[in-house]
Amino acid sequence: MFGLKKYLIRTNSHYSGFRFRPFFKRNYISAYVCFTDSCRYYGDDLQLKEQINKLFGFGAIRHHKRSYRIGWRYNANKDIIELFEYKYEYGIRFYELVDTMKIGQTKKLTVFSPRYIYFGKLLFPYFGGKYPAPKNILIKLQFC
Repeated sequence: MFGLKKYLIRTNSHYSGFRFRPFFKRNYISAYVCFTDSCRYYGDDLQLKEQINKLFGFGAIRHHKRSYRIGWRYNANKDIIELFEYKYEYGIRFYELVDTMKIGQTKKLTVFSPRYIYFGKLLFPYFGGKYPAPKNILIKLQFC
């Protein structure tokens, strides 16, 4: 797959850059995704190993009230990326492991909402939870 945009999260940061892309009336979004070798990260802290990073999605302007995303984390024991359904509904967070990917693999992923969000924003790669990126993390992603 060609034409994937590069999103870089720098060491000790959470964000892949500031982006604000509003939308009107959406209940799903799809993207092609490729995790690069830089997405392999290691850490002794259990919370770093267990936190779920955010890949992409969409949500209300106040996305911690209502949003739908794909979350991810690196599993060093299996050398794979774990993918999660990651959402906030009425301010309550839910997540569930739904798939895995290999480093370097390109895959089309889709995020669904049970009902439309009439005005909101797209959500882009973010490292964390609590802990920032332990090194530069490069993710390739193209919305479709």
